[in-house]
Amino acid sequence: MTLIISLIIIAIGSAILLGLYVYSRAHTLSALTLSTPSGALNGETVYGAWKQPLLFQVTAWADSGGTLSGVLVSVAGCGFSELNRTATNGTAQFVLPQPVIPSHGTGCVMSVGATYNPPGTLGGTSSQTYSTSVVIVA
Repeated sequence: MTLIISLIIIAIGSAILLGLYVYSRAHTLSALTLSTPSGALNGETVYGAWKQPLLFQVTAWADSGGTLSGVLVSVAGCGFSELNRTATNGTAQFVLPQPVIPSHGTGCVMSVGATYNPPGTLGGTSSQTYSTSVVIVA
């Protein structure tokens, strides 16, 4: 009888620990993907600076493979500096004007950064950051 009770306690404890591990992975910022109506931009070079406002999307991804909402995303460089938070689908949208390419320059670098504060339910209070950039060539 004692053995059965011990096995039940071990099983419940293991299930709780596994659940906490999965939950923590679901709330860990691991990557950003960047896209425009013409496709993905991750770490890529964009040739031919756009001539009109551009819908630019940033999606924040968790270690678990799902998206993260509430991530503060910054887009800076090439003449713009904007902040937005990811929505419930994990995506923040920006409408970017035509980039400013320095005179006598051939391009510019647009930095994209993200800061995420995971829920305090796991006792985690440290913010997580991730950054990438896109090179825009005129």
